[in-house]
Amino acid sequence: MSAGAMVLGPDLNLFDKLYPEDNFYHMTDCSALNVTAVRVYPHYDKQLKNDPTLEQKLINWEINTQQQITRLKDDQGILINDRNITLLNS
Repeated sequence: MSAGAMVLGPDLNLFDKLYPEDNFYHMTDCSALNVTAVRVYPHYDKQLKNDPTLEQKLINWEINTQQQITRLKDDQGILINDRNITLLNS
């Protein structure tokens, strides 16, 4: 995963839920930098190939938390300027 994209968001709760085995230090506070409210799932296209159930997991998480996930493919980026969010494609 791209840690830089993830830690700019509000928290790492999504990744703690999806990949608890990666929480090596068993941290309970998954706060991130909270620079933006945008919650990014980077490398979505590659991860979907590795786990065909990923999309349903993300949908379930969005429903349960009422929080949207921005899925970014490897050839995409996101530009955040004030409250304007633009998805960039290569």
